[in-house]
Amino acid sequence: MSGIVCAPINNLPATAATCDALPAKLLADCHQIWGILRSIEPVGGGLIRATLGARETLVPEELSADLQDMIGQPVAICRLLGQWGCGRIPQ
Repeated sequence: MSGIVCAPINNLPATAATCDALPAKLLADCHQIWGILRSIEPVGGGLIRATLGARETLVPEELSADLQDMIGQPVAICRLLGQWGCGRIPQ
């Protein structure tokens, strides 16, 4: 293999391993995400970033009040046919 394809890992920029390198994306329609809700934070444009375990997603800020009460809990967030929902996962 050529040296261009197999660069040593030490040459990767330091930011490649951070969450900033892979920004959160809007949860796609007909998808869901679940896990322990670690945090929520406003990002502007009517969106908040929800961190569930090690994964992040963007959701409408209208879910903020409900999600705030569930931090530290197992939760599910879904988007179905343009409608958003969230709730605790029973243990």
